Amino acid sequence: DGSYRLVLHDAASALGSQCSCELSFQLQKPPTRYGDDGVVHGVSGETMFYYFVPRAKVTGNVRLGAETRPVVSGAGWYDHEFGFTPKSAEDASAPGNDTARAQRGETCWRWLSLQLDDGSDLSVFYITRRLTGEVLDNWTMLVDKNGRSSVYRDARIDALKTWRSTRTFVEYPIGMRVWVPSAGLDVKVHATFADQEVITVISEPAFWEGSVKVSGQVRGQSVGGRGWLECKGFGHADLDEFYAAVGREVRARLAKTLPLEPSASAA
Repeated sequence: DGSYRLVLHDAASALGSQCSCELSFQLQKPPTRYGDDGVVHGVSGETMFYYFVPRAKVTGNVRLGAETRPVVSGAGWYDHEFGFTPKSAEDASAPGNDTARAQRGETCWRWLSLQLDDGSDLSVFYITRRLTGEVLDNWTMLVDKNGRSSVYRDARIDALKTWRSTRTFVEYPIGMRVWVPSAGLDVKVHATFADQEVITVISEPAFWEGSVKVSGQVRGQSVGGRGWLECKGFGHADLDEFYAAVGREVRARLAKTLPLEPSASAA
């Protein structure tokens, strides 16, 4: 009937039967093609076809411990990407594929999907060189409350807050300003909580993906909202860089526990 059913549980874990959900997503806006009529390039040079539906009504139930609770109100986002990784230098140097040409250049990406309280939705796909900050791919899709989409290419993302994992010692931007001058958009995005790191061999050693809050302005009007942020490619180039990150975290923790200039009460 055009809706999607999502069932999640972890059969392999002791908590699998205690934390699960059965949800139905009823799409409320038409599909939007991302990037160049649906074509974008990934952090490793892969070519992808990408479309999304930014608003869906979510119903169903969630199980927490011994209790199963119905979803009182829910808003969902449907996202679909698929494609291939270039197998040859010819593929990797295809016209316009700046990301593919830079796949050996230590790239990282930030991807945002935001549902704003004025009924509009925002998605930003932003790939840069990790060491220099050079922008390699930059797509912003703004979908109004009626489902009409606009494309912008001048997004800028400035990190406002970072968080360093004590499992991988990777440092992620979890607070940022997203500025798209041509769209009249200027918002701040902050993680709802810091530790939303996913450790996986699929994207070594890990990536950050989790829920965020947003506030700011669109064309002079104040907006708020919530959404999702994904950060990939922020790992360490080599072992020396890893140990340097470990050292920074150790010194930061020691400075809190044993400050060089303690207050009178701390002393």
